[in-house]
Amino acid sequence: MSRVQQADGHQLISSFDSFLFDADGVLWLDDTPLPGAADFLRHLVSAGKNVFILTNNSTKTLDDYVNKCKRIGFDMLSDDHILSPAKVLAHILAKEKSDLPVYVVGSSGLQ
Repeated sequence: MSRVQQADGHQLISSFDSFLFDADGVLWLDDTPLPGAADFLRHLVSAGKNVFILTNNSTKTLDDYVNKCKRIGFDMLSDDHILSPAKVLAHILAKEKSDLPVYVVGSSGLQ
């Protein structure tokens, strides 16, 4: 796999308005940010880009992710930047405007 050359990186950033990142293994490992990841996201946010962290981990709440981001140096991210299973589920239920009861089978992070 080749590295993106600096000129190509600037072109890539200017070509897109939004950037999606997986969290664990891409931005951090456990509680250790990968080198340059926080600075790169900070650069994107300061350039007015939409930055989103995607996770399929339903064992953590949105607050857990926000607190982790702040704790390990991704303080430029808020809950608006994080897409989790619970957040997607809440959006779908709100969009459907269902007033029917829902029985959720899953970890506590989906509550």
